[in-house]
Amino acid sequence: MFDPPQAKKGSRYRRKQYAHLSIAKHLTAEEFVVEYKDGKGVKSEWQQTNRNNHYLDVFAACCMAAHYEGARLVGEEKAPDTKAKSGYFARQKRRTA
Repeated sequence: MFDPPQAKKGSRYRRKQYAHLSIAKHLTAEEFVVEYKDGKGVKSEWQQTNRNNHYLDVFAACCMAAHYEGARLVGEEKAPDTKAKSGYFARQKRRTA
């Protein structure tokens, strides 16, 4: 395993040990809440618990793009190839192929 001499103990990166806490706070910045109100029924929504959720948004966008390109979780069946053949990602694939 690569371990540069400048790395702090407890982390593979050159940042302080608590730097990873920032990512954890961003990824847990919203929670799913289901409320029942008489006469209105069930209301489901995401409520923001922390203003800093930029990494959460980026992570969700990356997961969406990967899913669009065919990436699946372990154990998840691969979806049939229904994506467009002329979109942005298709053009990028043709350029790099």
